[in-house]
Amino acid sequence: MLTGDVPFHGDNQVAVAMKHVREELPDVQLRRPEVSSALAAVLERATAKDLDRRYSDDRELVADLEEVLAIETSRSGQATGEATAVLRTLPSGTRRRIPWRVSHRIPVLLLILAMLAIAAAVVLLVLDRTERGTRQRPGAKPPPGLTAVSLRQNGAHDFDPPPGDGQEHPTEVRAVVDDDPNSTWSTESYTGGTLSNKPGVGIYVDAAPGVAARAIEIRTPTPGWQGKVYGAKSGPPDALDGWQELGTIDKAERRQRVQLDTASNRFRYYLVWITKLPPGEEKVEISEIVLFR
Repeated sequence: MLTGDVPFHGDNQVAVAMKHVREELPDVQLRRPEVSSALAAVLERATAKDLDRRYSDDRELVADLEEVLAIETSRSGQATGEATAVLRTLPSGTRRRIPWRVSHRIPVLLLILAMLAIAAAVVLLVLDRTERGTRQRPGAKPPPGLTAVSLRQNGAHDFDPPPGDGQEHPTEVRAVVDDDPNSTWSTESYTGGTLSNKPGVGIYVDAAPGVAARAIEIRTPTPGWQGKVYGAKSGPPDALDGWQELGTIDKAERRQRVQLDTASNRFRYYLVWITKLPPGEEKVEISEIVLFR
């Protein structure tokens, strides 16, 4: 599925294959409600019509599946079975997402079911085309003519360049791409409600291999802050002067949408840069970042 070459035989199957090439795939979660948002995001990227948007190799696909396994186990807080083979193979950073009380009880069956769900969904979507269009992130109704960009589960990173200490709650960054409005990334707490001697702090998402995004939506439970949106084609740059300004946030709303001036240029990284905290607050929280193209 990574190359787009699917063996079909017969006139009917060729016709179905051509529909898959010419038309958008339906929303897998409408057809298979048991498929999680995180797993659906992996499927969307694996079946993207733009080959540059697909996984470049099986290692990237496996890495995202490992993230899905950790996310779903962390949310449920429980797992049955005594097998630990899957957990032992996960990268250490991914294992840390799993609660300790269940980290020793993850069955091999869980990963097998995730893989089977993807396989079944791909077959269903290719052989039974509808007009529903591609999946969108829950609650993120795209502007007319735009579609949401699928981001990797580990595609968010904190940004705190000098004079900052280089870290701004890096263990929380996955919250902005996990499709869960109840999980948040936050800046550090700043006494007095100012960023002290810092020009700003931020968080960026990786839209590899690059996309000419036309808008970004930022969901925040702490509205009222000010900032900017920047883009970078490579890097990511370790200083703000390596980024290109794409938009401005004068007073963030709980669901803040910003039009981006990319001039149709493809940027890989998109940075939400916070320059002023909300009145009476000591930090900014962000629950989701969604790109639209």
